[in-house]
Amino acid sequence: DRELLDRATEISQRIVAEYNEDLAVFELAHAELDALLAQQRRRIELQEQRAAKATYGRERLGAAREQAESALSERLAEPELTQAVADFLAMPWRHHVVQTLLRDGADPRRHAEAIALGDALLMADRMAGQNRGRELADQLLALQPAIVECLASSGLDDSAAQHGMAGLVRALATP
Repeated sequence: DRELLDRATEISQRIVAEYNEDLAVFELAHAELDALLAQQRRRIELQEQRAAKATYGRERLGAAREQAESALSERLAEPELTQAVADFLAMPWRHHVVQTLLRDGADPRRHAEAIALGDALLMADRMAGQNRGRELADQLLALQPAIVECLASSGLDDSAAQHGMAGLVRALATP
């Protein structure tokens, strides 16, 4: 480290300049270098901790993305899926699943709720395809809070989330 070398050079030059058979100069220089080395060690420890946390975070993110991608693939295998539902699952829903895994990893209930939303949307898509309008309306009304929460976890404000919900309802009204 350049700072450490510069300080060591300064201290050694001061020892040479101030030495008059007084050993206190060496004690002072030793104390200064020791303090500098302790500071340097602490800085290195912090850098190592940050690097470890960053690596752990990348690993968690990768695992969450793999899990969400697997869940998405299972749901997109559904035959004749409405494009709006497929788009919703591919973007906001997948992102929501990743976020719940990262934020609430210790709470499997939240993850199960996110997965259940995807399954409920598939059910709503089937109802739309079978022209079961009343059941579809009831299903969408029941899903509205979860869909809005899913859209909000993607960074949309309430107004944009409501707009996204309206687009999904519109698409399911005419599958």
